[in-house]
Amino acid sequence: LRATACEASGFYSTKRNCRMHWCEGVDQEAYDDGRGQCWRGNVTKVVDGTEFTQWDTEGCGQVKVTTRVASKALADNSDYLAFITQWEALVLNLINGTANTVNPLRTKSSIRPLILEEWQTGTVLNMPYWELAPIRAYDELRGQIDPVCHVNAICFAGPHRCALPDWRLAGVFDDVGALAAANATAVVATSPTTSPTPPPVSGLRRLGWIAQGDVPEDRQIRVEVVFGLWAPDRTPLVGPTPVPWRFDPMFEPDDPWAQRAMLRLCHNLTEDLKVTWSDCWIETFKQALPLAGQRFPSRNVHEDVVRWRRSSGDQSQIWIVDGKMRAASFGFWCDINNRVSADKLLKYKEKWDLYLELRNSEASLTASRAYHSSQVWVGSEAAVAVVESTLETILLACTVSWLGVWLFTGDPVLATIVLCTMLANTIGLTFFMTVIMSWKIGAIEIIFLVVFLGYSVTFGLHMAYNYSAIGADDPEMLRVQIWARHRRALRGRTGVDASTPASQNSMDTLDLAAEPLLVGRELRKARTRTAVLRIGAAVLASTFSTIGSSMFLLVCALNIFIRLGFVIVATVALSLVSTMFVLPAVLVLIGPPPDPCYKRRPRQAILALLGRGRRPKGGKEEPLLDDQDAKAPL
Repeated sequence: LRATACEASGFYSTKRNCRMHWCEGVDQEAYDDGRGQCWRGNVTKVVDGTEFTQWDTEGCGQVKVTTRVASKALADNSDYLAFITQWEALVLNLINGTANTVNPLRTKSSIRPLILEEWQTGTVLNMPYWELAPIRAYDELRGQIDPVCHVNAICFAGPHRCALPDWRLAGVFDDVGALAAANATAVVATSPTTSPTPPPVSGLRRLGWIAQGDVPEDRQIRVEVVFGLWAPDRTPLVGPTPVPWRFDPMFEPDDPWAQRAMLRLCHNLTEDLKVTWSDCWIETFKQALPLAGQRFPSRNVHEDVVRWRRSSGDQSQIWIVDGKMRAASFGFWCDINNRVSADKLLKYKEKWDLYLELRNSEASLTASRAYHSSQVWVGSEAAVAVVESTLETILLACTVSWLGVWLFTGDPVLATIVLCTMLANTIGLTFFMTVIMSWKIGAIEIIFLVVFLGYSVTFGLHMAYNYSAIGADDPEMLRVQIWARHRRALRGRTGVDASTPASQNSMDTLDLAAEPLLVGRELRKARTRTAVLRIGAAVLASTFSTIGSSMFLLVCALNIFIRLGFVIVATVALSLVSTMFVLPAVLVLIGPPPDPCYKRRPRQAILALLGRGRRPKGGKEEPLLDDQDAKAPL
């Protein structure tokens, strides 16, 4: 409740940061016949940088009175003029002769409604709340001089008002019949048996539940509708945008139909847009014109807008260049949570697309190029683009990885095996993020998958390269094979003589040429064992060094760095398992031979075309398959 309700006497907050204004209501029984009361706070004065508080206006060069009124009747200009005339007279009486004239500015603006709650019974009254343009009272002969004293006042029409214990009665106004007729409307029944049942939230009053909206104020979407500005549809791949924005030459606000189109856009909002608050300066500008003797639409809109902004202090988004209004924007706060999924936000964006398309089709050419913009649109479109392009990105990464492994190993079968293990790592990483860590797949998670998809191929590439570089007569492989047989013999697993040399020095003196060549599964197993012994230590060292250097990310303050640390650790761990366990097992089962037929036959065909594949001197042709190829699987 504290985050959404402001005190009725809190003049520091007017529009955006208050969902409502609240006060404890009391009866003003003597004024139930159309009259009302105005109450004021103390007078604040700043002299030489020091602020003084007093009840009178002694020593004030001029007095600035900021007024709020709780009544529905102010929507009617005739009732508003009747009230403001009486209030200006009360202000002069309030100042006790310090001033004899007030400024003629009589504009008003609607702010968040005022909620009066009778604390004992819980009866709640909802009253429209208005803030008037500040009234400046001063001596006509001396003019508007310093120091300026500030006074806040609140007026109530009808039999109810706020309890303001530290304020004083400023006066009574009457003869405004519509003020009482349009009195506040009860929105909550007095009896708890007839009121709706609030949700079981402890620590909140009933009023907090009544005034609380579906979406908290700080999570609502803000949409800007812009007239008169042109923005590029896309930005270059490299470098800044040549023209970031420029004024639209088609926008002509001095055209009455352009002003009508802007007002229509603010007035005809559809319910599906769920607008809870709007900052449409054109509405306030329209109300100010009749009070200055003008009509809307304005014939001299540039001069009138400049004068109105100067007198009212309005800080709306209006671009004025050389005294002319070149562009303008309106702000709308919508009851849509900015933290919902990107798909839902873009579906909601389509409603604004349709609404602006309708309004532009109805507007004249001078105001028919309005568009809407919001920060959440940018993030949502980027997230959807990343997710939708995930499949294409993964396919591209897989293709490049496969070509890279093929380039280094020269074997497409090895490249395919490594690619399958890489995809298995990606599936495992996805399982880790979505199931174990319970993360929702978004743009950041997709980037993690794509980036570490390429990283996970590193270990597999080294293993495949070493496997492909080992031939059937590789000396190191034969030594490792002898060493492996000796170890098995020592364990009693084979019938090999245990006196076979086992040390490296003794194996160096062996006659490896006498060692029979391996074929089939034994050859694949020996090549795999040798490749693991070659790179195993390097893979383990790389794994532990990477995990160790990533541990500090797990204690970071930002969530994105914590997730990055977990993803790095998971990716390296999965790559270690796939490289040291999964990939060797696959190579033992279906690894290609040193010179497979799909590499030898194209080589022989090319040599034959080049004239280098002649018959031997004996007159017999070379067999296409030798004994080794006949025994080895394809």
